[in-house]
Amino acid sequence: MKRLIFVAILCPLAVAAFLPAASVQGDDRGRTSKNVTFCKDVAPILQQHCTRCHHDGGIAPMPLETYKDVRPWAAAIREAILEHKMPPFHASGPQGYFIGDPRLSPEEVATISKWVDANGPMGRASDMPAPRVWKDDWTAGKPNIELSMPSPFLVKPERKDDYAFFVLSHVFAEDTWIRGVEVKPGNVQAVHHVNVYMLPASEANLPAGRVDDVFDPVKLGATFYVAWEPGCSPLIYPAGVAALIPKGSRLAMQVHYAPTAVPLTDQTLLGVHLADGVIEKQARTLYGGTKTLDIPPGAADHQVVEQRKVPEDAIITGFTCHLHLRGKSFQLRLHYPDNRVETAFEVPRFDPNWQEVYQLARPIKVPKGTVAEYVATWDNTSKNRLNPDPNKLVHWGDRVEDEMMDGYLYYLSEGEKLELQVKGGIASNKK
Repeated sequence: MKRLIFVAILCPLAVAAFLPAASVQGDDRGRTSKNVTFCKDVAPILQQHCTRCHHDGGIAPMPLETYKDVRPWAAAIREAILEHKMPPFHASGPQGYFIGDPRLSPEEVATISKWVDANGPMGRASDMPAPRVWKDDWTAGKPNIELSMPSPFLVKPERKDDYAFFVLSHVFAEDTWIRGVEVKPGNVQAVHHVNVYMLPASEANLPAGRVDDVFDPVKLGATFYVAWEPGCSPLIYPAGVAALIPKGSRLAMQVHYAPTAVPLTDQTLLGVHLADGVIEKQARTLYGGTKTLDIPPGAADHQVVEQRKVPEDAIITGFTCHLHLRGKSFQLRLHYPDNRVETAFEVPRFDPNWQEVYQLARPIKVPKGTVAEYVATWDNTSKNRLNPDPNKLVHWGDRVEDEMMDGYLYYLSEGEKLELQVKGGIASNKK
């Protein structure tokens, strides 16, 4: 699969990391901090890092907005942040390396720990920051084109995950430049994540709506376009950069519905933001992956390496990777023409439930001929709690119990200068 644009993702707190605490005991070694209070010190941290998802009516299982909300969870919150489980963020690297990094600073972790040690004092209500207002609206503003499933989809009560593929009705009549795409889930209790694909003009006659038995949309000739997961922020390209949707293409959504005990309905929306102004550079990708996989039963560290040459002087803007249940880790190394080697991207503990896209805060310039090395590792043993069958020889496949290896390097051409005059996504001076 080739990816054309990407989003920086912020993830919600997971239910499993939080067990209610009836009380919080002070530290018997005397490490208490009477000056650290919820209203003055802890609430601002939670507002910045947690309440985007953990607000009343949000996608997380409980709000963390008020003292009453937070106090019963205090000990579990400290445990989760000390073990770096929360907020979920799986790429390594210092803070500031990626845009939208939700991790707490050491100082913020220490503040929460001191508050818990002091038995979680509330403090003065006058110190409480103003509550943030969370609207069920488009994050990036109203899109130029709003696409929807033709009708609400019924998510049936089942104990297994469901992957539904929906073709959207809009056909792009001309080559169209966009500055961003945003997914707006119709039911946050049902939608686990959404992948957006571009269908080629050859599939323009597919009827709008769900297409049954499509787990791998690439079989329809689809190209992966963008992803949404809980808490993610849509990517809006900076001035002068845009992605291209070719003439005759349509967009489609593969929606992963989580298991549910009760019937739920969903009608997820897709917003397209059209580009305006002068476009200098097109968003590009360098794919590194393979369908040749033979993961032996019982293998704890089975590794596959793929290499691709960067075709031009490039400005790398981000990375992501895709594995399945046996995925253990992923790396992307850059081998420069002067023989320097740099690990530019690493997910040391891969989690298939949080397949995020990582956008660099400071893009990396690389010369033509630099080799991107994609390194995937799998754990096919019984120690992998997600492994459906450690005795199986695993090959590439589109089912969850099979495996995939996909790596993506996102870049711009350093020397590109398109000078396209674009209005409403349409170029008036095509070259």
